[in-house]
Amino acid sequence: MGSTANQSVEYLHMDMCHMLDLPANGRDCSIQNPTLCIECKIPGKFMTGETMTEFHSAGHIVCFLMGFLTVGSGVLGLFTNSIIIAVIKKRKKYHPFDFLIKVLACIDLYACGAAVIGQLARMALYGNWVQKGYSTLQWYMASTNAALFGRSASTHLALLITVERFLVIAFPLRSRTWFTPVKTAWLAFGVSSTSVILNVPRFLNYKVTYNGYLGEDEILGVRDFEYLVRTTDAYTLFYRTMGNAHGQIDFWMPLPILSLFNILSFIQARKLTKRRENINRVQRKEIEALRLFLPVVIVLFATNVAPFVHFIVIRFCKTLYRELSTAMMFSIAINSSVNFHLYYNQNLTFKKEAKNLIRRLCGVEVEKDTTSRRELSYTTTGL
Repeated sequence: MGSTANQSVEYLHMDMCHMLDLPANGRDCSIQNPTLCIECKIPGKFMTGETMTEFHSAGHIVCFLMGFLTVGSGVLGLFTNSIIIAVIKKRKKYHPFDFLIKVLACIDLYACGAAVIGQLARMALYGNWVQKGYSTLQWYMASTNAALFGRSASTHLALLITVERFLVIAFPLRSRTWFTPVKTAWLAFGVSSTSVILNVPRFLNYKVTYNGYLGEDEILGVRDFEYLVRTTDAYTLFYRTMGNAHGQIDFWMPLPILSLFNILSFIQARKLTKRRENINRVQRKEIEALRLFLPVVIVLFATNVAPFVHFIVIRFCKTLYRELSTAMMFSIAINSSVNFHLYYNQNLTFKKEAKNLIRRLCGVEVEKDTTSRRELSYTTTGL
């Protein structure tokens, strides 16, 4: 609490603020005790200007449509990522690239679930479906942070795969010692651990405590909330003293590096393909794997448009729009659920294995292999 012009003002956590309808200046005071106030430095609102209680407004409808699409995409992603994991796990022997794809599928499986749970929390709060008590606010905060962690881990793993593709193509002999199964596992563990470290502050920066602005000290802006989300000492340390350095690294660093290594990889691949007589079967497979993973990177960039716009608007407009917050969760679900379709439509071997696995799950007879050995060997890219 701090004193400003004889007023005792509490600055609420940003994620609490986005659920409130406060005056234009972001400050609301008790009617009976005007010296007692709350304030949001970054207030929340709908783009169309309606309040949280106008349940049939355009803003609510847009958020609920994206919410239902998120749930559909996320549930589909839970199934498709499980198929990716099962297909690769079923193989008796697989390459480091396969292992990284399996780890990415595990992370995306988690991200799909977190995005669905986080979006359901938003829908429940926006629609006033639940009591706005301790459990609901913990549900909202924990699931949102979990989904953001899933986005972070998926992006960093995609970056590792992109770097691996470049090194394998540019340094085919030395990369065999760099990406042994054990070393690849340790690299995946290291990248995942880095994502954990960068996201720990998200889970430490808030606390859910009883709303003291009820009864005689009632503040209308928070009258519907039995509990409030407040900041902690960790918030002061990580977000004010350190300037959100961990978030800046996590959010801005991976995508430029992804772009750089993809460009370098395709330059190297183009050089090799110009000398077709010098390309052996292994190099051809590695180049095919690079081309297979490119759409995954493109989708990753496309689905990061919403998070980028969301955070840029927060930073420069000092407003948290609920539609953008909902779109961010939707983009996480899309990014985490689409890879199966990309692999299925580009790789004959994966398509065959996935179809056979799904047929077995449905109790249908497995298709006989009608693909020639030459076709399969050329299209087998490690995935």
